[in-house]
Amino acid sequence: MGPDDRGLGCHRRRPRNHAGSYHAFQLTITPTTVTRTQDGYTTVEVNGGDIRRIRVTPGRGLAIWTAASGPVLGIPQHLERFDECRALLSQWYPVEEASRQLLMRMFAVVTAAHGR
Repeated sequence: MGPDDRGLGCHRRRPRNHAGSYHAFQLTITPTTVTRTQDGYTTVEVNGGDIRRIRVTPGRGLAIWTAASGPVLGIPQHLERFDECRALLSQWYPVEEASRQLLMRMFAVVTAAHGR
């Protein structure tokens, strides 16, 4: 099962620097794929059937994993239509919630490892 036949396009534009140029981010979800296009970056396309994990982190957004190690696609929480994107992606794979406590523990471990 995957997102319905309508598909979904989500956009985000924000200033890249003080000169006024813009950094464009577009996420397109079709019945079979999720694709991220972003100025200055390689386009990332993920087949819905290849998704092995989706995690939402409060204040950050979604991270999508495939069989490859590490997240292959990040979706910022302040993206317009974020909740709709999340709902469509959850049709492919359940979205897990990262808690603030887990994040604080991970930060403490990294900080301790670097002697700070």
